[in-house]
Amino acid sequence: MKRIRIIYNWTFDLITKNLRLNKQAINIYSQMDLEKIVNSYDTALIHAGLKSIKTDSAYTAFKTINDAFSSCKTIAIPAFTPSFRKSGIFSRPFSKPEVGKYSKLNHQIYSFRTVDPIHSLFILGDHTKFDNCLGDTFHPYGVFQYFCQAGACWVNIGTGQIVSAVLHYIERLACVPYLEPEKHQGVIYYDESKYKQTIHFSYKYNIKVAWNRKKIERFLFKNGCMKCGYWKGSFCRIIDGQKAKLVLLERLKRDPYFLVY
Repeated sequence: MKRIRIIYNWTFDLITKNLRLNKQAINIYSQMDLEKIVNSYDTALIHAGLKSIKTDSAYTAFKTINDAFSSCKTIAIPAFTPSFRKSGIFSRPFSKPEVGKYSKLNHQIYSFRTVDPIHSLFILGDHTKFDNCLGDTFHPYGVFQYFCQAGACWVNIGTGQIVSAVLHYIERLACVPYLEPEKHQGVIYYDESKYKQTIHFSYKYNIKVAWNRKKIERFLFKNGCMKCGYWKGSFCRIIDGQKAKLVLLERLKRDPYFLVY
C-alpha cells in the first residue's frame, strides 16, 4: 500500500508540475462529480484511453465511460481512418477505426457515422446536425463547428497529454500560416451497394511543427476553459468548447504560431 501511494503521489505531482498548478487546483472527481459536470453539456467529443480506467476489462471501461456521459444529447467518438490518404477507399459501415481501442469498441454500437473518409466520427444519440461533411474535414461550417458552440465539451480520459482534433479546426478558422489544404481522391461506400467518387480536402503542415501540448493545456486552464482531475483512477480533462475556441482565436490573432513549436 505504501508503494502504491508513493507512485500515485509522484504521478499527481508530475501532472501538477506540468500544469504549473497546486494540488488544491486539481479536483479529484468521484462518479457523482463527473456526472454533475457532464450534466451542464449536451454535446461531448470524447478521446479516451481504456488502460487507465480501473475496471476488469477494456469492454467494461468502454461501457463505464459511455454510461457516465449518457446524460449528453450527443456523444461523438473519433473513428479516424488515415489510411484513406493512401488507399482511397472508405466504407461508412465497415471501415474500422485505426486509432484506439475505445473507438474500435464503439464501432459495435454506434447509431450514426459522419461521412468523412479520414476523420469520421461515431455519433451516439442525436445526430441530426452531423450530416454536413461538405467534403472538407475542417471546413468552418462542417461538423467540427458543433464542438465549439455553447453546450459542447472536449473530453480526455486517460490520454496522457491533451488531445483534441478540434484544435485543427481552430487552426483552420485562424488561418494559421503553417496549415494548408491537402486534396485526396477516392471512393466512399455508404453501404454494400451505394458509393460515389469523391475529392476530399484535409490538411497538412507546410513546415515542421507540432502542437505544444503542455502550453496549450496551461493556457486553457488559466483561462477557465478546462477542469481536470482523477476519475476511476484515470486523469481526465473536460474542456468547454465555446470558451476554448474564443480564447484560442484571440490568442492566435496576436501569435499565429501559439499552438506549435
